[in-house]
Amino acid sequence: MATEEIDPILKENEEVRQLKDSYKYGWHDATAYDEAPQKGLSHEVIDMITKRKNEPQWMSDFRHKALDYFYKRPMPSWGADLSGIDFENIYYYIKPMNQVQRWEDMPEAIKSTWDKLGIPEAEKNFLGGVSVQYESESVYHSTQKHLEDMGVIFTDMDSALREYPDLVKQYFGTIIPPNDNKFAALNSAVWSGGSFIWVPKGVSVEVPLQAYFRINQENMGQFERTLIICEDESWVHYVEGCSAPTYSSDSLHSAVVEIVVKDRARCRYTTIQNWSDNVYNLVTKRAVAYKEATMEWVDGNIGCLAQGSRVTTRSGMKPIELVTPGEDILSYDDSKGELCWRAVVAKKYSGEQPVREVRLGMRRLFVTDNHPFYSFVYDGEGAKKSGRYELAYVRADALTEAIVPRTSIEYGEPWKLEMPELVTEFQRAAYEETTDDLLWFFGVFTGNGHIETESKVVFSVPTDDRARTRLMTVMSELVPGTEPTERKDGVTVTWNSVELADFFEKNGFVTGAREKRIPNWVFSLPESQRLSFIAGYLDSDGCSPSTRRRFEIKSVNRWLLEDAGEILATLGITARIYTESWDEKRVQILGYESVSHGSHRLEFPIDERLLERVSEPLREAALRQPEAVLRTGRIVGRSNIELPESVEVRKVDVTEPLATVATWDIEVEGTGNFVSEGFIVHNSKVTMKYPAVILKGEGSKAEILSVAYASAGQHQDAGAKVTHVAPNTQSTIVSKSISKDGGRAGYRGLVRMDDGATHAKSNVRCDALILDADSRSDTYPYNEIEEETGSVGHEATVSKIGDEQLFYLRSRGIDEVEAMSLIVRGFIEPITKELPLEYSVELNRLIQLQMEGSVG
Repeated sequence: MATEEIDPILKENEEVRQLKDSYKYGWHDATAYDEAPQKGLSHEVIDMITKRKNEPQWMSDFRHKALDYFYKRPMPSWGADLSGIDFENIYYYIKPMNQVQRWEDMPEAIKSTWDKLGIPEAEKNFLGGVSVQYESESVYHSTQKHLEDMGVIFTDMDSALREYPDLVKQYFGTIIPPNDNKFAALNSAVWSGGSFIWVPKGVSVEVPLQAYFRINQENMGQFERTLIICEDESWVHYVEGCSAPTYSSDSLHSAVVEIVVKDRARCRYTTIQNWSDNVYNLVTKRAVAYKEATMEWVDGNIGCLAQGSRVTTRSGMKPIELVTPGEDILSYDDSKGELCWRAVVAKKYSGEQPVREVRLGMRRLFVTDNHPFYSFVYDGEGAKKSGRYELAYVRADALTEAIVPRTSIEYGEPWKLEMPELVTEFQRAAYEETTDDLLWFFGVFTGNGHIETESKVVFSVPTDDRARTRLMTVMSELVPGTEPTERKDGVTVTWNSVELADFFEKNGFVTGAREKRIPNWVFSLPESQRLSFIAGYLDSDGCSPSTRRRFEIKSVNRWLLEDAGEILATLGITARIYTESWDEKRVQILGYESVSHGSHRLEFPIDERLLERVSEPLREAALRQPEAVLRTGRIVGRSNIELPESVEVRKVDVTEPLATVATWDIEVEGTGNFVSEGFIVHNSKVTMKYPAVILKGEGSKAEILSVAYASAGQHQDAGAKVTHVAPNTQSTIVSKSISKDGGRAGYRGLVRMDDGATHAKSNVRCDALILDADSRSDTYPYNEIEEETGSVGHEATVSKIGDEQLFYLRSRGIDEVEAMSLIVRGFIEPITKELPLEYSVELNRLIQLQMEGSVG
């Protein structure tokens, strides 16, 4: 699939359209805005925002300066899907309506959104205050009266700027300055809405405050700004929730959160998000804790290929979006070291996302940044004797080498041939469907055959050509009784047959050196027929050069060579194309002067399966050449990991994001991997989240709690970052991970202790629960200790559900799925007990859906 073919290659059918609507929060509401929104980013847009909000001059200056920073700073290299953002195709400010004071006064179109999400019930039963943002503006705000009486300020950010300008100016942009990173600069320039919380000295807010952010408009940019200030000896718990519908094009969520926790104060920040797959969620959040203050983060993580990416089924190649649950697709069994068939459990439309190309020769796959490839990682802490490399799945945007198949597996069916309309000497019974001989014949035609005047089929095969004898045999069976005409040049032979010419054209083989392509049906043939096609192409246009043992095919038609390279990829053979010239030039071919319209060379290693199918002269020429020495092979790194014969390690090229296209996930049984376009990949996204705290005051504390659930094909990477700056600071990190159906969950964290942070202490605990033999858990702690008196402890446990536990629960009438769910809920109880009741229920419900095998 060439780069220009990234866009969807098939019409959407009804099934595809229905699947796109499966995202839980994927609805959108018809909303009347107070004026027609405008797309695009400029200083004029900032002037419009500040004028409509009637902001003070210092904020206007702040915004314009931030926009200049945004223009100057390059796109960051970290994160996912960044380079595909079209900043000129985004609404930077949309105001749907003025804020209302009573829920009953909310317009029905907007109120129905939160009725679906249960926000009024949450306000009534669980929360001390609610702030609701729809697009760019807060549309509803409510704080319980007793909190207002205590002096607590909980309002939207725009109201805070109007009503508490000095307080906002004192802290705004001090924790995260506008030049911190490109997206912090963007937020600083166009921010709108968000939450402002100020808790007076000594005041404890015993019930949570919540803000809910909803994107409704397609191509919407939401840039809320949240500022939380906890004065000395105060306490607050803030809960953030977000959602957006699924659209065919993307929206951008780029928030900035600044938290100041003063002496002996305490702040807890809980994040519950359900963004759809078409939202870029690029958020900068930072908290600073002062003397004896405590900052807490609570985070729950319940976690693609481009449409048109082909996977291999038993009947042949098929685009990923047309694969059906229950269907077998090609997978890799790493325990046996061989390719195998595994069933598709489910599939899911993942929205339109930016994709980049991963390329190994003619193996090319378009994927999102976070799609995992079978590869390896280096563990510098591992023992040298056992090797410091281990097999793993690596994100596309971090991929440098991949483990790829070097063989294939039998699949596909012979092609039912299209016969010519006129049948005279053409024998229909001879070839009703494809055979090895006929595919070799089609390969020869691809290399040196063409059609003249709709009735003449011409092959350039001199009498001493290596393909001559076999070609004549096949033709005698295909058109018996029809004698070819030898031309005087001794180079070409012609069959005069309207039916034969029609036969080639009906089955997709066209004439013209620069127009030829390989028909799609060839890719889904049995292995022997695909090999025979390549052998025929080699016998007509190929060679084995004298430098080393390999095959080459030259052509003026690069696209034809790309087709051949893709067929080779289905056979586990890596091919590369080298362009010698794009320009026209005069050349000598078989003693005749001709015009060459460019020159391209397809090169690939010799495979034993091909050697036995090519002509004897070409086989002997190939075997005379010295063995090729691959720079990479079946040894992983400088370790003792030797891969089986079925796969090898190869360097790959990964582009920057190229285009935004429809993407799909599939869930595969067992270990969850599958083969697409010659690569072994996992079937879902990688999630990476790392809350951060800076412990700036003596005696300050950080507590970070997170839970990650990885089901089939998922890689959940959760963790934390804590920087100890002051003496006697403490941090506690608790990470709970659950892996099921081949999922992979891990902890990746950074603990840093600066010089001068005397007697700082950090304790990291990572608990993993693995539910089956195919799943995996990893721990990657990073410690940077510059203070000799600092102390860091790390404890990791891995456990599995025991048969005794299941037997006990099942003996009391609980089925196996519910029994496992009960065990899992008990495992994550230290996290859920820290959530407000409604969110604890929601997290447990999501776990239950995962235990039932749901996708999403």
